[in-house]
Amino acid sequence: WSCVVKTSVSTSGPPFGPGLVPEDWLQRAAIGILIETFEGEADVELSVVKGQQVWVLPRPVEGGWSEVVDLSGNHGLVPETYLDMQDAEFEPSEPEFGALDGVA
Repeated sequence: WSCVVKTSVSTSGPPFGPGLVPEDWLQRAAIGILIETFEGEADVELSVVKGQQVWVLPRPVEGGWSEVVDLSGNHGLVPETYLDMQDAEFEPSEPEFGALDGVA
């Protein structure tokens, strides 16, 4: 069994949250980091920003596109040339916080 987090609403079951599923039900996705910002123009395209980490789904897509899922569960197509494929385990980017004015 593996613990997974549901990130999108479906017609059955709870809308979001963690749960257990059999290990053989899972298909592992590769990790990609965007090397350029991409603004999706069609409904099937996903807008992403440079440096963003995404899961790259192992589904065949023609024409130089890859299907990806971001950390919010949004999915869509991005140009495969915008992806730097990673070998390491998925580690979400840490948020960057700037110094606050007047706070030492």
